[in-house]
Amino acid sequence: MSITRSVVSMTLLLMSNMTANADPVTDFYSGKTVTIIIGSPPGGAYDLYARAIAHFLPNYMPGKPTVIVQNMPGAGSLIAANYVSNVAPRDGTFMGALNSTVPYQRLFGIPSVKFDPVHSNWLPSPSGFTALLLVSRHASVQSLADLQERPARIATLSPGATPSFFAAIFNDVFKTKIVPITGHPSMPEALIAMQRGEVDGFPSTPWSSLQRNYAHLLSNKEITVLLQYGQSRIPELSDVPFAQDIAPTAEDKELLDVAVSPTIVGFPYLMGPDVPTERVSAVRKALMDVFADQGFKSEAARMTLDVAPVAGDEAQRIVRAAYHASPTVTERIRKIYDSQLK
Repeated sequence: MSITRSVVSMTLLLMSNMTANADPVTDFYSGKTVTIIIGSPPGGAYDLYARAIAHFLPNYMPGKPTVIVQNMPGAGSLIAANYVSNVAPRDGTFMGALNSTVPYQRLFGIPSVKFDPVHSNWLPSPSGFTALLLVSRHASVQSLADLQERPARIATLSPGATPSFFAAIFNDVFKTKIVPITGHPSMPEALIAMQRGEVDGFPSTPWSSLQRNYAHLLSNKEITVLLQYGQSRIPELSDVPFAQDIAPTAEDKELLDVAVSPTIVGFPYLMGPDVPTERVSAVRKALMDVFADQGFKSEAARMTLDVAPVAGDEAQRIVRAAYHASPTVTERIRKIYDSQLK
């Protein structure tokens, strides 16, 4: 009997230890499929980042689930954000790869936003960026002061798009005389129009894109950078004013801090509300591990993508801070946004 009792006791002890050592997050993700919903068409930076992440993420996720991607473009990736937040399971098996302005569209009062950015779970971003207001060297304005004194024809995209928004922001905060020329399909077409002399410049070129794809414009001194704004100052542009540093008033500074939030977060990733906290934490850690992986960095470099991660809790803080701006700034930024839709 004593031997039997000993065997039973040892079995119970082993079972107890196994239960104590079980990891519910690993158990949940084991055998599962995690889907990254990409709110952009195939081929762009948002898509390329997500596909590279999907390749490396299983190596760092508890339970090593299968990770797949699905493109769901439309409404500047708002369709994808609404889907992940309201339709997809809220269990940690779906995340959205969204355009940079999506976390802030509710702030602008856009009625088609059907999710709450403040109470969503924001994940690490692979990179933020600094953007530039630039003009051709042949333009009549060659400094911010020039642009405050006389008008310049600046290419933008559709009303409501990021370049159109920042053109309106600069006219409001810095009293520039930007004349927006809307209708350009994308930044490459806008920069071609600038080189042809059809417009004077473009208001929202990421520094990393300029270095990767338009280095000849820099080396041949075909452009002049009037203003930089976003994640951080560019050391190579030490003589170019940084928007957040030259805001005329404290209210202007607060407004700019909100306006440039999309560039600081850069490439936002989202899980919907109600996902268990421990799963959000596990995915956040796994993504940061991916961004530190040398293989991922090499893949990103091959695709000319930057890797300058923004941690999940920092992305969460930045998004929430925008929604806690003063009522005066919130009302003003909505008016600016509405003004460029007309």
